[in-house]
Amino acid sequence: MTGVAELETFARRLTEVQSRLWAFVYSLLADADLARDVFQETNRVLWEKRAEYDPSRDFAPWAFGVAKMQVRAARQKLARERLVFDGDVVDRLAETARQDDRQAALAHCLEKLPEAQRELVRRRYSARESIEQIARALDRTANAVAVSIFRLRRALAECIEAQA
Repeated sequence: MTGVAELETFARRLTEVQSRLWAFVYSLLADADLARDVFQETNRVLWEKRAEYDPSRDFAPWAFGVAKMQVRAARQKLARERLVFDGDVVDRLAETARQDDRQAALAHCLEKLPEAQRELVRRRYSARESIEQIARALDRTANAVAVSIFRLRRALAECIEAQA
């Protein structure tokens, strides 16, 4: 298709199917921005492949076939570019983020405690000493240690909530 008359015929046929071609591309993608890009690319490819078009055949099916291939290529590209998580993964990521935030808040709240109280928390939760072991080491009653730890836990919980 190199003659002026043939180019004019091709351009006329291409123009005649534009609205239907746009509707076809948009209906397959349902994303206006992506559909515009694919529609434009379809027109570019149709123009580049105009020599392959057989003028004795109906133009629309050929143009729609090219459009369908362009839509398929766009979907494949989109699938490669997008990382899609299922709901469980998103929930786990969100929970991990919440836990990270709570851990950071706990660290901040622990820093605000006096050294003696931090040591009490460290012995009970990091070293996993029993209430009785801590009481003996600090020469206090087990009840006094338990009450202190209870109050520390409550104060830390309030501090963490205030950080959120």
